[in-house]
Amino acid sequence: MFPSVLYISSIHGFNQYGLSTWVGISGEKYNPFDFGGPDTSLVTKEWLNENIRSLGALGSVYPEPMFIMEGDTPATLFVLPNGLGVPENPNFGSWGGRYTLFDQSGRSNHYADATDHVVGQDNRTHVSNKATIWRWREGYQNDFAARMQWTIKDFKDTLHPPIIVVNKTQSVKPFEMKALVGSRIVLDASESYDLNN
Repeated sequence: MFPSVLYISSIHGFNQYGLSTWVGISGEKYNPFDFGGPDTSLVTKEWLNENIRSLGALGSVYPEPMFIMEGDTPATLFVLPNGLGVPENPNFGSWGGRYTLFDQSGRSNHYADATDHVVGQDNRTHVSNKATIWRWREGYQNDFAARMQWTIKDFKDTLHPPIIVVNKTQSVKPFEMKALVGSRIVLDASESYDLNN
């Protein structure tokens, strides 16, 4: 009905959530996948209690997970402007995973699960749709913990992402430049700065 509307969904049988990409956020304990790959220590109840649930009024209402933490969070992580992805191009990948166009004919703008090759904690290469999310776990969990600090401390006393400026361009979108094969390119990030310094 709305073929131009971009949407992302995993395609699997009813109630087969373990096959979907989004369980890569924290689901390896209940949906065994990529054993030895993801850093499970960053998604335990203990980690959540120390870094999220014990911090102020907002942290106090964060629910203790019954199964996995977060669940549908990759849908939000996908549009978070962290410089890794572009919401209009799910095939680029981001903290919310990586997805590829389901129907190449152009009749639909439906994106579905893609796989990535990721070296895990065990130094082995894991190939799965979940790896498109858990590969970024340290980054998104550290970001989550830092943002929770924003709710209880002054701006100057908390961590913030750096402001990246490349060739005088500041943007969360990928930096693109045209170059001829064999030509020399210059990337100058000297104007980038850290809000914490």
